[in-house]
Amino acid sequence: MLPFSPTARGWAMIFLCFASLGVSLSNINLAAGITAAGFFAVLGASFIMSLLSIRKIDVWRSPGSDCCAGEKIILPITVRNRGRITRQSFVIREKLPFSDSPLGSVAVEPLKPGETRLINREFNAVTRGNYSLERIYLIGGDPAGLFRRVRKFKFHEEITVYPEIFPVSWMPIFKKNKIQASTSGKPIGVSGLGEEFFGVREYRTSDSMRFIHWKATAKQKKLMVREFESHSSVTLCILLDTERRRTGLNPIVNNFEHLVKTAATITNYVCGMYCRIMFIAPDGRTGETVILNGTGAGLRREILDLLSMIQTSSTSLDQLMETAESAVPPNSILYCLTLSENQKLSDRFDFLMQRGVDIRWISAPMENFFAPYKISNKSIESYSRYTAVPPGVLDINSNIPRVLTYG
Repeated sequence: MLPFSPTARGWAMIFLCFASLGVSLSNINLAAGITAAGFFAVLGASFIMSLLSIRKIDVWRSPGSDCCAGEKIILPITVRNRGRITRQSFVIREKLPFSDSPLGSVAVEPLKPGETRLINREFNAVTRGNYSLERIYLIGGDPAGLFRRVRKFKFHEEITVYPEIFPVSWMPIFKKNKIQASTSGKPIGVSGLGEEFFGVREYRTSDSMRFIHWKATAKQKKLMVREFESHSSVTLCILLDTERRRTGLNPIVNNFEHLVKTAATITNYVCGMYCRIMFIAPDGRTGETVILNGTGAGLRREILDLLSMIQTSSTSLDQLMETAESAVPPNSILYCLTLSENQKLSDRFDFLMQRGVDIRWISAPMENFFAPYKISNKSIESYSRYTAVPPGVLDINSNIPRVLTYG
């Protein structure tokens, strides 16, 4: 962007000035001379006013915040007029690759002498990822709109746009045919509800004080409580398929992005449910399969950071399931998010179920995301002949929170 340039109207005015000058020189008379002089006077005044339009204006960033795709992101900026006269309106512009308007422009009303103003710029975030914002452009000009004056400011800021997260009121994060809560409705993983001793773990605010294990507390130098087997915390595993050749071509609306949103929604829901969480997904940026595990609250940020940057990979679904067979612990819950189905998938599921793994299969075939498309119930029923684990099939119009409640 040039620091100073004529606008389209300015080029027309320049042409008109020289045309009038040519007429006045070829046909010398008072009227032609006054007309040419008037045009040049307007052009000269606009030129000077444009040069001074954004002089003595300072700009600096205020701390911004991360957001999720589908939300509004606020990027505050502060401007100050150091001059002794009122500065006319100008425009602040910045390249925002994550926004629905890649050139984010905000108009600033005239600034009084010495005035400092905070401007909260709001934009719609549509693309997940981690972005480095570097340059801010201040664009001014003359009242006639003949010239444009641009100043560039360099301010570095890192912005993370997380995948879109849908609100979910309830998800079946308990193993089927196993009671996970007491009659009082306390959540799973609360010490003091079971009958058989399971082990010792760190104290949580919902635990009963009488179950504190004082010997372990003294040894670990933090409160430890006894945990009971029938209500010990369940392990929930999320497996995300990232196979590149099974992904649609649309960079924003495709089956892979829908699975990323689904994984983010599951993670956000279970983070406070006293679950142990394991996340398994190949990352196309490194070519390696990432395995994250820990407690929900502590692992939430780490998983969402990965989901904000994860890319499709060359790892096939069969290779991913082979990793899952050795990584997924027995008697756990597995949310299997796939982009397709293959012939060996049923054998993989049978092996996991023999180890007591409760499988929740959600699939997003590529052909279901060619708009306009509406999946039929017949298509869902015929998608997989494997009846032991019925799939939740996603399409471009699917309600992800509703699919997650099928259990």
